Amino acid sequence: MIKQNIIIILLLVFGTFAFCFNYLIETKFDRYNIFNQRNVVFHTDPNWKLNCFVKGISQRAWPVVHPNLTNYFHTPIRLVAKLIIYFLDGNWEKELKIRKLLALLIVPIFSALNAMAIALIFIRLKFTLLQVCMLTMLSLFSFTQIIFGSMPETFALNGFFITMCFLIGTHFLESKRLNWVRWIILGAFGMGITITNIFVLIIIFFTSNFSVNKDKYLTIKNTIRLINIVTLLTFSLSIGSSLLFGKKPSFDNIKGAGGFTRQFIREDFWGNSSKYPVAVASSITPTSIKILSDPKMKEYVEAGRGKYHHRFTIAYYDIGQFSIIVIIMITIGITSVGAISLLKKHIIIKSLAISSLLMLTYNWLFHAFWGSEYFLYSQHWICSLIILMSGIFLSKKPYFAPITSIFLAFLVYVIFNNLVALNDIFTFIRNYSS
Repeated sequence: MIKQNIIIILLLVFGTFAFCFNYLIETKFDRYNIFNQRNVVFHTDPNWKLNCFVKGISQRAWPVVHPNLTNYFHTPIRLVAKLIIYFLDGNWEKELKIRKLLALLIVPIFSALNAMAIALIFIRLKFTLLQVCMLTMLSLFSFTQIIFGSMPETFALNGFFITMCFLIGTHFLESKRLNWVRWIILGAFGMGITITNIFVLIIIFFTSNFSVNKDKYLTIKNTIRLINIVTLLTFSLSIGSSLLFGKKPSFDNIKGAGGFTRQFIREDFWGNSSKYPVAVASSITPTSIKILSDPKMKEYVEAGRGKYHHRFTIAYYDIGQFSIIVIIMITIGITSVGAISLLKKHIIIKSLAISSLLMLTYNWLFHAFWGSEYFLYSQHWICSLIILMSGIFLSKKPYFAPITSIFLAFLVYVIFNNLVALNDIFTFIRNYSS
């Protein structure tokens, strides 16, 4: 009972800290008008997503690419804003302002839930409370979580969905009971936010399902059934809500999705794929953040559609730089040792390790030929990376103290380096704004 109370308190502490930390960073970004234009911070589009949350405005391709983003977030925000105004002062002129305040709460709330879900995964896997704390802190202070957990965008929402897939997968592996309702609701949530989340669902569901029943035909049958139900539910809700609100779905949406897809096809597959190790290491902590002047963004500024014509990126670096080599070696070293250790353990841990390795491989291959810079999608692999890193704690007892000390030193460096990097970003923005 005492341990259970400690776990509840620990989860609440992680959730509260994550919310406050990410919300403070987000409000600071907002103060410098970062959310008024695209691509300033690592190719993110906070202006479009914030408009979606606040006004329900979506791009042409979104009914296909982000089928229910408006339904999941704009509709509740609009309702809550109207209730707040109705019960407070009845000043309807404030509605848009209240909607924006509510919209800025979305990602920090999901960042808090993500921190709690990460902690729960390792609690379920019987890690010590010290190890749970260190692994959750690594997630919370990872550079990807600091940036995308503080940005009104879809990436942190996708990150939460992926973490929840691992958490539900862990429960399924423990109980050996397939809870269809949980998987369907979670799948519809993830696919409704971003259509490619269906691949994440397939990877984690298939791996955990096969680990339990050992029957590949039954696993394939269950996976196809889940895909069909989730896809039908997702697009029924999307099309149904469009018809309800008088917005007829059109072929124009499919054309828009096609144009959106073609826009981000990358030509140099092998050149792009070689950048993945740096992006993976930088998702934990960056070694080199570049500030580039973008001609297209300059056009936006001249047209009065933005304030900044520079953007932050980690896509350009000197691979011979000593700090980059060290961080890559440390990250790959901890991940490799951890993965080997996990793969030697019982079926629950082994299944999670296989799912995590497949997730890292999927992101490597998929974003080598489609997308912007790799780091933009780092929320899609950070949970997998931390799960694999956790394996170093499963080594033999004589090595427990030195491994814990090394990991703690690494964690301290990550926190310090990431806060310095964040300060450098804000220093540039502040100087640019003044």
